[in-house]
Amino acid sequence: CRRPRRQSFARDHQARAAAKAPRLARERLRGLFGPLAHRLAFRFLLLEILLALKARRVPVFALSNIGETTFRIAAARYPVLGAFDRAYVSGALRLIKPDPRIYAAVETDSGIAPGGLLFTDDRADNIEAAAARGWQTHLFEHPEGFAERLVAEGLLNLEEAA
Repeated sequence: CRRPRRQSFARDHQARAAAKAPRLARERLRGLFGPLAHRLAFRFLLLEILLALKARRVPVFALSNIGETTFRIAAARYPVLGAFDRAYVSGALRLIKPDPRIYAAVETDSGIAPGGLLFTDDRADNIEAAAARGWQTHLFEHPEGFAERLVAEGLLNLEEAA
């Protein structure tokens, strides 16, 4: 009778370990490689967030102030850029953030009303321009803060954001 209990314990332990693996991997990377690991962990967490949102069927868009050719090169090198439902690239739109017209273009193309859009950016002027149009906004400082915001908005649960 004890053998099944041990196997059950082992399975439970493996499940708990697997659930913690991404967080532990990020922590170990930071400890091993310092700043480089921090950048890798940063990208890893952003990818996890993107995939968790996609799994919940939350539309995820990129809005970038880069050229069309630069974006194509980046997308070829970083396939994660292809995971976005739509990429709004300033070079293609001939508009740049924080011009209010770029936000209007996203609203029109996506068919989502301003209040239904949650925009994150690391520049306050871009955040202010989006907020002026009625978008929900988050000033991006680190992935963990953004994950917390997504949980607060009900777009992810705590497990998905970890």
